[in-house]
Amino acid sequence: MRWSTLVFTLLLCLPLAAQESVRPSGDFRYHETLQLLDDGDGVVRGTAFFDDKGRRRYPKVGEWVILTPLTEYYEECLSLAKAHPGKVVEIDPRASSVAYVTRTIDDQGHFLFIRLKPGRYLISSKVDWVGRGTERVEVARNVTYNWYGVPLGSVPLYEKRDFVYRDIRQVTGRVVLPTPGDIIEVEICEAD
Repeated sequence: MRWSTLVFTLLLCLPLAAQESVRPSGDFRYHETLQLLDDGDGVVRGTAFFDDKGRRRYPKVGEWVILTPLTEYYEECLSLAKAHPGKVVEIDPRASSVAYVTRTIDDQGHFLFIRLKPGRYLISSKVDWVGRGTERVEVARNVTYNWYGVPLGSVPLYEKRDFVYRDIRQVTGRVVLPTPGDIIEVEICEAD
């Protein structure tokens, strides 16, 4: 057997580094959660945006906005995510299918959910944008030499360079519809 084949075979046998995860202790109650999405007469309308140091960044027109019933299971998942940053919270695969979905209707991040039952909900959307920036980059050094050619010191020379970047942020918020027929206005915002 050649060395390259042996090394490749050994690499295939090594376990891949898995990301650490946590699981909620409670069970996801699929049918109970599904009943929370039965037709009601409540309305939630609002705006989703990301506050980028005082500048509002809105989702694109037609971006998904998701409204999920905020059950004890979801509350525990959110608490685990907050308590264990960097770890993956493993949720029941059925949990992501129990939600209302709409799209933003303009370039100001407006959305509308209708026919909602009273209850607590989590609303989330994605905001992404392209920005420009400037950075100072060292491009050379100005070296000073003595009479014998020995370097005495140097001074960095800088140049400003423009760059383009893309940023994607998740915005989430909670809303409560206390009684049937309520019309609630909300702003779903995250800040940098």
